[in-house]
Amino acid sequence: MDAAQVPEVTVHLLSSSELSVNWTSAPGCVRRYRASFAGPGRSFRTNTTATGLYFSRLRPGSRYTAGVVTEGEGRDSAEVTGSGATSVLPNVQSVTVTGRSDTQVSLQWKRVSSGSAPQYSYRLEFSNGTKTDSSITDTGELVTAVVRQLSPGTRYSFTLYTVSEQGNTSSGFTFSTVTTMDCSSQTWTTKGTIEGEIKGQFNLASAVRGEEVKTSKIDKNKITFTDLSPGCSYTVFLYAQSGTQVLLQCSLNKTIDADPVSGVTVRPVKPRVLAASWPGARGCVKQYRVSVSGPDLQSFTKSTTGTALDIPDLQPGCNYTVGVTTEGEGRDSTEVTSTAATEAPAVSQVTARPRGPHVLAVSWPQAGGCVRGYVVYASGACSPERARTAVGTTAVEVGDLRPGCTYTVAVATVGQGRNTSPNVTSTATTPPQTPKNVTVKDITGDRARISWEPITEGNYTGFEVTYITSNGSSQMLNVSGTSVILEGLTPGVNYSTSVSSYVMVEGTKIHSSAVTSHFQTVPAAKAYNPAVIAGVVIGGLVVFALIVFLIRRRKTRRFRRGGDDLADQLLD
Repeated sequence: MDAAQVPEVTVHLLSSSELSVNWTSAPGCVRRYRASFAGPGRSFRTNTTATGLYFSRLRPGSRYTAGVVTEGEGRDSAEVTGSGATSVLPNVQSVTVTGRSDTQVSLQWKRVSSGSAPQYSYRLEFSNGTKTDSSITDTGELVTAVVRQLSPGTRYSFTLYTVSEQGNTSSGFTFSTVTTMDCSSQTWTTKGTIEGEIKGQFNLASAVRGEEVKTSKIDKNKITFTDLSPGCSYTVFLYAQSGTQVLLQCSLNKTIDADPVSGVTVRPVKPRVLAASWPGARGCVKQYRVSVSGPDLQSFTKSTTGTALDIPDLQPGCNYTVGVTTEGEGRDSTEVTSTAATEAPAVSQVTARPRGPHVLAVSWPQAGGCVRGYVVYASGACSPERARTAVGTTAVEVGDLRPGCTYTVAVATVGQGRNTSPNVTSTATTPPQTPKNVTVKDITGDRARISWEPITEGNYTGFEVTYITSNGSSQMLNVSGTSVILEGLTPGVNYSTSVSSYVMVEGTKIHSSAVTSHFQTVPAAKAYNPAVIAGVVIGGLVVFALIVFLIRRRKTRRFRRGGDDLADQLLD
């Protein structure tokens, strides 16, 4: 009889590279089974008395067909077939990025279970199919890999393949990550804002200071953080977002330049002290650095947390430049300066002396410090104030004054800043006007008259007339008018007289220049007694009357004789 067929042939999946073929024993007389197995890369025939076969090293994801023919004592049975497929090579289910730098990434995944098949290996490739420089370590349940020689700030797409012993590969598990960047090597500016042009992969940017968080738009890898506090430090974070993952690309600290103060005010407060003040700067201010430069000052730098500072031990009257720099948490601000002069030094004393009725000579000791010059004022009740300047000298004459007036003379020092010191004063009185046209007349043996023109300018109290004889004796007269008679003189004596005007100031006479005259009284032999003079005058008058009488009488006779002659002529 024909051999009976096996009831069924079943192909069982064992792994991606293993299949088993099983069948049920045929009834009746069975000598053996003739089995065949065929599929991609495999064709197999064998005779066996068993009811199953095992096949390995098959191609993953491939279908294979198995056939069984029963051989009995007669004719063979018809072939009974069955088919089955190997599974696709299993992929890694997930990959964890355990570390990133600018040139490498570290990866980790769970080992792929291979059942009874030999252990799988792994191959890691770029998205472009290029194999990476990587080392894969399979030490147990977890597999690690380090990928090197990458470019900073670059996004990479990797495919991780499971590889069988036969070199078969799975479909691959694809994932991506980004290498980090070195932000500090990029170009940054921090003047009022934080600006940077960053090379590398990122799509989120923030600047953080405490609870203050600023974000920036990204324009072709350029970022700008605005509305920041001057002088303050911020931590800048750059992120690359990949799906649900946000990867930190780099972080660094950047500090906004300190804000300069809006202005500096400097003023003198004492003869050798300047006071500097300024408005507080915005933002983060650690302190202000104050520097001073000027005469006899090698170096002066002082720091303060306040907004005012006194600067002592300076030279009087000198210009000093004061600079204020704001120190923040990073780079200092630019320096803001102002220049001012200390108070000008006052002179120690002033001496004023008259030099004629219209001029006062003023002098003083040299003042210390920085002196541009001096201003001299002369003021009095009888004339407007007069002023003179003096440069390079400590003496000056003030003119156009009025005679006989008391003036207050003030000297003020002018410093480099054109500021003036307090006035140092002295008083002086100009002498009155000198008498003019002094004459001596009506000179006799014992008297003479001296006269002069009235004073026409300024003030005076009176006149002083002094006369000195040839033997040196002198007399002095105070006169309020413009003439005086010198009496009790000695006949025939030479006299020298001087006439001066004067003004009284606090009980003291201030004299004008004296006008000197010389005269001689009439000698005694030529002196006439008044009685004799009177007798002579009377005698002269008598003689004059007698002469007149005689002349008139003589004329009468002549008239009479002429009349008689005229009558005689008429009668004839």
